[in-house]
Parts: sequence; C-alpha cells; structure tokens
Amino acid sequence: MAFVVGRCLRCGKKIYKDSEAYLCESCKILICDICNKKVKNVCPICRKPLSELTFPLIKIIAL
Repeated sequence: MAFVVGRCLRCGKKIYKDSEAYLCESCKILICDICNKKVKNVCPICRKPLSELTFPLIKIIAL
C-alpha cells in the first residue's frame, strides 16, 4: 500500500512517498519529477531552487 504525500502543483499528479518529487523549502509546494524538468528545478512561485523530497529513515533499536 502506497502512502500519498500530496499532489504536484503544476499537473495535479499524486505524489507517493516512494516516488521522485521535489519540494520548495520556502513555499512548501511539491513538484513531480516530470514537471521539475519543465521548470528546470526552479520554484514557479518564488524562483528559488527546488530540493529533492526525502523522508528520514527511522532507526529501530532493539532493547
């Protein structure tokens, strides 16, 4: 089962936790990988560079 994180601002495509997506740190918007190529890795709202969306790994420590 896939976990939906949000939708692409440009095309509306669902962005899943495992998919390649990009985030604007200042606007907090999501862009899919296809739209990221079209906007050339620049936020369409504030014109700042986009960063790759990553989720921190949770370490499970057995006691």
